Amino acid sequence: MANPPSFVDKTGFSLPSTTQFMGGDELNQLFQLIRGDHLTEAIQQAAIDGLVTALAAKAALSHTHPQSDITNLISDLAAKATLSHTHLKADITDFTSRSFIQFSLTAIGGNGRFMPMYGDAINLASEIQTQTKFQSAMTAKSLQIYVAQVGDTPNEGIVLRDDGVDTAISIQGVTTTGQKETSIMSVPIAAGSLLSYQITKGSQTNFFQIHGVLEVDTP
Repeated sequence: MANPPSFVDKTGFSLPSTTQFMGGDELNQLFQLIRGDHLTEAIQQAAIDGLVTALAAKAALSHTHPQSDITNLISDLAAKATLSHTHLKADITDFTSRSFIQFSLTAIGGNGRFMPMYGDAINLASEIQTQTKFQSAMTAKSLQIYVAQVGDTPNEGIVLRDDGVDTAISIQGVTTTGQKETSIMSVPIAAGSLLSYQITKGSQTNFFQIHGVLEVDTP
């Protein structure tokens, strides 16, 4: 008897015939399962509807943009200063100027006398004769004095007065010569204030001799 026919897959794989034969489609499915065609088959981009077109419209994960791509960026930057720039003094609205008002007092006639803010001061019993009007607002920062001589019963002092009222800028209870300074370091002074000093001393017979400086900040 002649050799029985064999079924040959298109890949060349052959299966001997048996007493019961499978159809061609069934046999091809069997070969595909044996080879694993469906498990290892690669899916092409073209096989997924719209994938290639959708990816073509996307930017790479790492990419750059020119300024013109960012809405309003150029116009916003045009109104900004460069990182390194300068300002005129007039451009700074809260610019502070520091000044020093010097004075000296070499003799005092009586206790509780008044003296002006500056210069080689005289001391008077009438405060209005010693007041100085300051047109701009300022901050009195510190009063420093050097006491050259104290009285027989020392307990001298000096206070800055604003419109006839004592301020916190004050040095009191002086009993020794040397450098003295206020403990209060900041008192606001309004524009138009009338300023002067008032002097106290413990002895009526000896002079209270001082020279000093008032530090002020003005806008």
